[in-house]
Amino acid sequence: MYNKLQHLIYETTGIDLGGENAPVDINAQIAVASLLVVAANSDGSIDGKETVKMVEALCRRYSMTPVVALDLVSRAIEAQSMGDDSPALFDELNERLTKKQKEELILMLLEVIAADGEKKAKEMAVLDRAVAALGISSNRLDKIYDRYFEAKRKSGK
Repeated sequence: MYNKLQHLIYETTGIDLGGENAPVDINAQIAVASLLVVAANSDGSIDGKETVKMVEALCRRYSMTPVVALDLVSRAIEAQSMGDDSPALFDELNERLTKKQKEELILMLLEVIAADGEKKAKEMAVLDRAVAALGISSNRLDKIYDRYFEAKRKSGK
């Protein structure tokens, strides 16, 4: 019941009451890593900077070790090489992630897309598809961009 109230408060006000210590869903982590890989590979290749950003984002979001995060990324790269099933991936993300987690995923996508210093049309198309498929409103997207650029300012990059 508390989680539902927490979710309702976040959806209506944007205020996060915490709850980051919820049980970790490994399938959600795999799906998140998969979408990050889709975005990183949308320009035809994944470079080292993008891999580092994916690992850092997974470590920060899920408090996992770099070795575990790199394993998730490696598995996602291997799975993607066998075929892109984005509709099924978005269905799984919608099923497994809360609204706040979806917003965090969009923030992670922005970091991965910007990792190599280039924002190509195919990468932005993946971002647009993710925003639409995950039901992120333009108002929430503006707030996600604000958070992204604020973090960039604070890091001096």
